Amino acid sequence: MMTQSQPPPGRAHDASLPDDGATPPLSALWGEKPRKAFDIHDELLPDGSMLVFNTVRQDVLTLNPTAALVWECCDGEHDEAAIVAEVRAVFPDAPDPARDVRDLLQRLHASGMLAGEAT
Repeated sequence: MMTQSQPPPGRAHDASLPDDGATPPLSALWGEKPRKAFDIHDELLPDGSMLVFNTVRQDVLTLNPTAALVWECCDGEHDEAAIVAEVRAVFPDAPDPARDVRDLLQRLHASGMLAGEAT
C-alpha cells in the first residue's frame, strides 16, 4: 500500500516490506482509534500520493493514494474497522483492505508517525 521515493534529507523507510512476526492488537500499540503524532507534517501530491515527514526522526514516507486515505483517517475518530470501510468505499476493487490497513497502521506506528510509543 506504500511506496518509497527519493526523500528530502533524512532517512527513508521502505514500508513496502512484509511484516515479520505476529500482529498485536491495535489497542496494545496506540489505542483503538489511531491518530497522527504531533510532530508529523504531510503534503498531498498532485497524483493523490502523499509525503509524510516525521520532524523528530527526520524520516519520510511516501504513501500511495490508498495509503494516503488511511493516513487521513488517522484522526483519533476512526477505529480500524471504520478505516477499512472508508478504503472499501473509495477503492472497491482493493483485494484485501483489512489486511492492508492493519499492515499500514503497524508500519506508520513503527515509523513514529502515529501517536503513542513506537516499538
